[in-house]
Amino acid sequence: MNISTATQFFSGDSFLLNRLSDSRPSLEFLASKFSHQNARFVLSLYGSSSLLFSKTSAFPSLFFASHANLSSIGLANNPFLPPAPHGRSSFHPKTPQRTVQEYQSVINPKHQASYVFLGEISHDPSSLKPSPESFYLWAIDLGNLASYSQSELCALASNPEQNQTPESCQTSIETAFDAEFLPFRQGALQLNTTQSQISALARSLIDWNYRNQFCPSCGNKNWSAQGGYKRLCVSGFEQNDNTLSFPENPEFTCPSQKSLNNFAFPRTDPVVIVAITSPCNTKILLARKSIFPKNRYSCIAGFVDAAESIEEAVRREALEETGIKVDQVEYFTSQPWPFPNSLMIGCFARATTTEITIDGNELEDAKWFTAKDVLPAVIKSESETNLQFIKSDHLLSKNTSSDDSLSEILLPPPIAVGFFLTQAWCHRQAELGKL
Repeated sequence: MNISTATQFFSGDSFLLNRLSDSRPSLEFLASKFSHQNARFVLSLYGSSSLLFSKTSAFPSLFFASHANLSSIGLANNPFLPPAPHGRSSFHPKTPQRTVQEYQSVINPKHQASYVFLGEISHDPSSLKPSPESFYLWAIDLGNLASYSQSELCALASNPEQNQTPESCQTSIETAFDAEFLPFRQGALQLNTTQSQISALARSLIDWNYRNQFCPSCGNKNWSAQGGYKRLCVSGFEQNDNTLSFPENPEFTCPSQKSLNNFAFPRTDPVVIVAITSPCNTKILLARKSIFPKNRYSCIAGFVDAAESIEEAVRREALEETGIKVDQVEYFTSQPWPFPNSLMIGCFARATTTEITIDGNELEDAKWFTAKDVLPAVIKSESETNLQFIKSDHLLSKNTSSDDSLSEILLPPPIAVGFFLTQAWCHRQAELGKL
């Protein structure tokens, strides 16, 4: 199975999203792409806990707002152009150019809101049809509606005549666009692969901006920069009417302003998920937690610790969760998992011991399975999705299940690396003539 041709859910596919990293520090670039006629906007609330989904699309789809849509709810003003209700920076003529370049794109939206530039795509994001012109994708999070004033809620609801609550304001937006705000997990897991990537990027960056309003180094306020991909501490600068004023020689008072650091960039939490095979490679170890649906089993997983390699994390997790010692760690694939910002690192590992010991805290059960045991579950999961990938029903035979008590096990859906690790192992067993 050639993993280089496979695409994991929430990751990029043939519709390449170009994040335009080199251009994001430019205020002029961000302003032009926000105002572009082909700009499209994903809307969310409360740090992307809910995203806006279309109710009229022929397939599950995000709602991609146009400038006309934004105008109807008072969001069309470009946050990167004056006047600057979301904050701007003002530089002394002799401010060092390095400081100007670093801080020129900063904005400070109220209510923990976010304006995030996602990138450029060569297809219409709604229909996924090729386009002769590029589309520029943004995510706008309205932040914490509970902190809005009555006048702000009325403007957002496009109804100045009637008092608004956060709930009624949300309903007004949904009605205006024939769309609905859904919890991220509920809505995103129904999307096609391309929109799943867009939703994952929007979710991860918005969530990070929403949670990180203050500098972790000194505790002062920080502002969003580079279209939402960075946050900068504004300690030591003058703030008047939500505008930063930079003197001729700004005095940097925060350690994050003086040295190379990773304080101000979105975090990604690495997680290893591993398919452990028996010493003779005839069985695979799958486990379940008590919170799993009945009969569901998957590969074991855990966060990578500080100063730990992927291989070390695999060995540690295998020993801690199942009592199994492993070697021959093999990288297989990776997947962004925006709940809120993990990176799943899928691996295989060969066991050197076979006696399973679980502590009952992390896991409820763990068992060894043959390929014949799990193949029916693989095929069942494949049959319950419209996603396109290599299927396994051609491997099914009359004697697939070697143990009737195992024939009812369930696997994760094909949006998760745990499924593809198990599927890939079954395919390898078939190639070895062990099915």
